[in-house]
Amino acid sequence: MARTRGTWWVWTSGLLLSLAMPACRLTAQSLSATLDFQRFRLERDQALIELWLGVEGSSLQYNPVAPPDQGWQGAVHYTWMIRREDSVFFAEKVRLVSPVFPTVTGTTQWLSGRQRVALPYGTYTLEVETRDENRPDAPPLHTNIPLEVSFPEAQPAFSDLQLLEDYRPATSETPHARHGWLLQPYPGNFFPPTQQQLRFFTEFYNSAAHLGDGAPYVLNYQLLTAETRQPLAAYGGFSRRQATANDVLLAQLDIQTLPSGNYIVQVMARNAAGEILATQEKFFQRSNPSAMVAQVSTANGLLDLHGTFAEHLTDDHLTWVLPALQPLATADEVETLRTVAEQGTLAQKRDYLYRFWHERHPFSAQEAYHDYVERLQIAEKLYTSPNLRAYQTDRGRVYLQYGKPNFIENELTYRQRNAIANSSMIPFEVWHYPHVIPYNQTNRTFVFVQENRANNNYRLVHSDAIGENRNDEWYLMVQGNAPSMDQFQPESTDRYLRP
Repeated sequence: MARTRGTWWVWTSGLLLSLAMPACRLTAQSLSATLDFQRFRLERDQALIELWLGVEGSSLQYNPVAPPDQGWQGAVHYTWMIRREDSVFFAEKVRLVSPVFPTVTGTTQWLSGRQRVALPYGTYTLEVETRDENRPDAPPLHTNIPLEVSFPEAQPAFSDLQLLEDYRPATSETPHARHGWLLQPYPGNFFPPTQQQLRFFTEFYNSAAHLGDGAPYVLNYQLLTAETRQPLAAYGGFSRRQATANDVLLAQLDIQTLPSGNYIVQVMARNAAGEILATQEKFFQRSNPSAMVAQVSTANGLLDLHGTFAEHLTDDHLTWVLPALQPLATADEVETLRTVAEQGTLAQKRDYLYRFWHERHPFSAQEAYHDYVERLQIAEKLYTSPNLRAYQTDRGRVYLQYGKPNFIENELTYRQRNAIANSSMIPFEVWHYPHVIPYNQTNRTFVFVQENRANNNYRLVHSDAIGENRNDEWYLMVQGNAPSMDQFQPESTDRYLRP
């Protein structure tokens, strides 16, 4: 572990280095970063905010290092700021440099930064911007996050849950030790098959004030499915405690056999009567295809689907539904979906569809599939366009991926219409979502503009959801005084993954 300055750290463990020097400079397609924060209580009316920001090494551009060193090196610049209205409570700019590598082929290490900031209770905005030093012309990553800082004075409450890569006893006083432990944050909230332990940390406050000093209570922790909130009995534990002013839970779960899917780790405090005192949760994703619930395989390697929802699906239905799964599919799955739909046998289509849903919803695959089919039927009625099915249009894709919006505004009903309206306004729609999965996002919007008034096709021109194209000046498109919509392209993409 190498320290660059202050509270910024670079983790270099587990790096795989190739012996072959690449012949040309490696350029990543896009910078990818993960941002996370936790709030912990300090003294009355104050909280400690722990910020963590990491950049995937594989998304950096590495340039040759001048002699006498030999190899390749990347660098990023971070700027983060915490403000309330016009007052800035914290701001820092840092340059973070990677080690010098003999090659960058297959490099997957993270460059990571941490900072702790004490804040009085209140409502703030956390602003973070990151850019790749070796790609000066590329737009930076930028995000603004509402930050509510407060804890109850006497009622039991948890701090935020922090996912951990590792933890160990602190042998001396360091800035990042908590309650005698050195905690290394986990980068993001995605757990690949190679990650077999889920570690987490939280603090519990005011148990003594509420129950009485030394009174017995229990801290439970368990995993839930994100979609149905079904508890998973095989993944959980508990710890008996005695009430204090400030307690700590540091735990881990073996997830080696946890199937692929979206999950929630939940902690809960209960008194001696079993009544719930407080809860806290954290969303995470698991990829573990080999841990599917055991099925009997046939001689040709396909699953035995007897008794499953896929057993009696017809070829026509599968040919219709398989391509329409693309809004939920990964980039690697899209081509496979097309190939199976067009060239697969009936047995192969059933097998692929069942695996697709079982990997995402191992405990509720049938319900999730039927819900999606109902959504697809609605989308086909509302958002098809000449020569395009609903999933191939922007509105159809968003509807299928994120579900039905809470409400929709258009050029006639938009609440800020007076600020942008004129006589030649182009038709548009603004979709509002109070909650978006994944990454537990809240209050997200999607803006669609009608490119051609002769058809029903609207193009997505702006969204503040993670992973979507963002263009805060989208309103220029709808004012009708631009010579061509093609000149307005999203200027940047928010690729911060906020657990």
